[in-house]
Amino acid sequence: MLFRNFDFASLVNHELRRSERYCTFLSLLALRIDDLEQGLKKRFPADEKTAADYRSRLLDVIRSHVRATDVVSVIHHNTVALLLVETPAEGAEVLGRRLSKHLHDYFSSTGDPLDKIEVRTDIGSYPEDRSTIDLLLSEFIS
Repeated sequence: MLFRNFDFASLVNHELRRSERYCTFLSLLALRIDDLEQGLKKRFPADEKTAADYRSRLLDVIRSHVRATDVVSVIHHNTVALLLVETPAEGAEVLGRRLSKHLHDYFSSTGDPLDKIEVRTDIGSYPEDRSTIDLLLSEFIS
């Protein structure tokens, strides 16, 4: 599933309340691809449609490597967030490393300067680290 900012923040808050009520894990994973926008502007300077298609394929790569129950949202052009229900911090860390590798492989397969883009991950988990989830959520609604 792909959501946009406010709807995604509402869904995360709903799932947080559910996790609190039923004592389950919840993780929020942010994939930060900071250099992507500059790279796309250099590669496709006057062609926003081609750049958008590239971003869309990138999201397809991410969606193809997560569970059907995981929710994917675009925060900005350079940040993608995933809501991982019933997933502890350790599971989110493993997924973050795996997605970073798959995205690096995807960038490398294009054979262009975008293969040098670094993927960083930020993870917040409930109940271990609720404050990081709140901080990441503030990016959605700011």
